[in-house]
Amino acid sequence: MQQDNIPAIVSVRKVSKYDRMDILRAVAEIYEAAGGPDPRGKKVLLKPNILTDVAPERAVTTHPDVFWACARYFIDRGAEVLAGDSPGIHNTGFIPKICGIAAVCNELNIPWIDFTKDPVQRKKFRLAKIINDVDLIVS
Repeated sequence: MQQDNIPAIVSVRKVSKYDRMDILRAVAEIYEAAGGPDPRGKKVLLKPNILTDVAPERAVTTHPDVFWACARYFIDRGAEVLAGDSPGIHNTGFIPKICGIAAVCNELNIPWIDFTKDPVQRKKFRLAKIINDVDLIVS
């Protein structure tokens, strides 16, 4: 049975090259097509899914221009943006410098949250404490 009033849950857009403004437009289209909540006044956590800290050309981690576009999208709409992750192969105090995420955080004044510093346990899952302090998580 088809329901016409249900917003898309998944949305995809093709971007031909890593151009921040093209990616920003695609992020806006994706978020709006997916029916994402209004981020105005919300605290948004961006989780870039860092596997390891290597150069963007290796395509191991979210590209810094994609991360920038996501951050800019939420900042432009009045959200407070935070970023964080807990790559399994890095120790406490990890900062994603080589992959370019730290540079974007510095450029946009986004605090980097190290999930391993302050874990919280809930329902037998170890979660980063920041999960309790944000309204949206974009991963």
